[in-house]
Amino acid sequence: MVAQTMQLDSRRVETYSHNMVNSTTPGYRRQISLLQPQFASVFDSQSQAGNAVDQRFRTAVDMTAGTMKPTGRALDLAISGDAYFTLEGPQGVVYTRRGDFQVDASGKLVSADGEAVMSTQGELRLPPGKYTVDASGRISVDGNVAGQLQLVQFDPATQLIPVGNASYTAAGKVPVTSVVQADVRSGYLEVANVSTAAEMVGLLETMRHFEANQKLFQNYDDAISKAIQKLGEF
Repeated sequence: MVAQTMQLDSRRVETYSHNMVNSTTPGYRRQISLLQPQFASVFDSQSQAGNAVDQRFRTAVDMTAGTMKPTGRALDLAISGDAYFTLEGPQGVVYTRRGDFQVDASGKLVSADGEAVMSTQGELRLPPGKYTVDASGRISVDGNVAGQLQLVQFDPATQLIPVGNASYTAAGKVPVTSVVQADVRSGYLEVANVSTAAEMVGLLETMRHFEANQKLFQNYDDAISKAIQKLGEF
């Protein structure tokens, strides 16, 4: 039991550390360590079955939106409302709130990691010029409409699975593609919903708990060793 508790603490430390590392990643949403099995419907599917620790430990995503930070850059985009941008990456379609987009050498609109930003007509290519993006996600270049961003939303019960870089897959669920209750804000980025102070407090508390259990485990191991040694004397 002590060993399992130490493993759980190690997983918590990983979660807190991951949140802190991503505290400056636009659109990132913090992960939460949960133990109650009755919450299994909202957990990361990567921890479905396995050992006793996996059965007790799950990771959920805090879907609270972060605040918006002005940048003044036209292709820095944030979403006001419960919606996501659509990206096409090497592993297929993913969804993100991270909107620090750029135009690559071929004219394709891409994410910070080079994934294609999808429009309602597929990949979006933009000629050089002055970019503007309206609240519906329509992109214009020098006043000429170049494309409409593919915005999606999900049923609130949909389990979103983190895949890194503030992107998610949707556990096989099909998103709703007609978003009418979300506005795109050009010249803004959504800040990660991570409080580094709160994550640090949780990290330190978990590390202290781990160290206390480590000492308990060591004392137990020493007691067993002494008992075995005593038995050998008879």
